[in-house]
Amino acid sequence: MFTNILGAFTLAFLTLALKFINPLSNAIDTQLNSKLERKMKLERHNREIKLLDLEIDKKSRE
Repeated sequence: MFTNILGAFTLAFLTLALKFINPLSNAIDTQLNSKLERKMKLERHNREIKLLDLEIDKKSRE
């Protein structure tokens, strides 16, 4: 009987812990996704700048 009570308390504790951890995890995922999007945009802009620099160099040599 004691193990049943202990199991019930453990289950209740884990359920409450998940209710707090899940929103925190979602918030962290959202932040990471926005950082990843910004990084990808910066990388794309950097590639575009490099291509423009190459074009300028090519035209200046002509």
